[in-house]
Amino acid sequence: MMLDLDSYRRWAATDGHLSPRTLDKSIRYLRFLERAGFNLAAPELSRDQVLQLLMEARARGAAPYTLNLWVTQLNRWVRFRGIEWRIPTFHHGHKPDVPAPDRSQAVKLWNLEWADPGTTARNQAILAVFLDKGLRRQEMIDLNLTDFVQTTKGPSLVVRHGKGEKERTVPIARETAKRIRRYVDVYRIAKDPRALFTSRTGRLSHAYIGKVVKTAGERVGLPWISCHKLRHFATDDMLDRGVSVQSVAEVLGHEKVETTMLYRTKRLSRQYAEDEVRAADSGRFRDERPRAAPARSRDCAEVPPVTPELVLSDGKAGSNPGGRRSCTSGPVGI
Repeated sequence: MMLDLDSYRRWAATDGHLSPRTLDKSIRYLRFLERAGFNLAAPELSRDQVLQLLMEARARGAAPYTLNLWVTQLNRWVRFRGIEWRIPTFHHGHKPDVPAPDRSQAVKLWNLEWADPGTTARNQAILAVFLDKGLRRQEMIDLNLTDFVQTTKGPSLVVRHGKGEKERTVPIARETAKRIRRYVDVYRIAKDPRALFTSRTGRLSHAYIGKVVKTAGERVGLPWISCHKLRHFATDDMLDRGVSVQSVAEVLGHEKVETTMLYRTKRLSRQYAEDEVRAADSGRFRDERPRAAPARSRDCAEVPPVTPELVLSDGKAGSNPGGRRSCTSGPVGI
């Protein structure tokens, strides 16, 4: 049986409350899952069978994150069909909180080259846009040739499908524009006549751009780099250069300035915590062993401790029992 995608589209637009972009993504997943053997069009869709297929995919090495993307679409499908049961999500271990790259690490990514000149031109342009203005990955995928524009104030990218289907114009640095122009004029593959960034199969996919960034990070010793980490770097970099929070929020496509401040607060909180802890640790675990008494001069006799009142300003001893001399060779005064 074939998937009834027309009915699913109507349901998604009303009861499902899915945006057009989310719906298109959902349908791509459903077609993929049907090809993978989930038999979503079966009259009696079995929960046990679906769970078994998911466990088999996990045994073959599919990551929990990937499987949870499948689970989201499967649960939408069974809700569309009016089935009561749901598939639980897979638990995945906590990933360490890795900070955004610093400027020296960003320079390594900026200067990275590939063996093929065309691949170098395209990937350098992609990394430049990420590092420059921190576009979202899907926004990068959706860029068309006509979205790379030259305004009276300078080069810009028109993001027509931002979060919530909002459109905005993002000013880019001239160095970034030069990379895009070189890629478009010399190396761009015209497999997709509209897309800005392409490969031999057409417009780049979500996974393809993620792999470009991941591979670039691994080549410069930063295997934890992701598209979102580059977005954090662009945010910090703009704020460090004195751009106001309101302007950065506009460039990033944040509806609320508070969202932009979360990017900044996270980094500053981490730095403040480290500085505070290091300052507190500066006096810990010192060598507290008592120091040895200084050696006495051989020509000085041992004398009992005396109070200052026993030493006169003219050098004569006041009441020094036994008449033993002090180690002081000259007059002692206080």
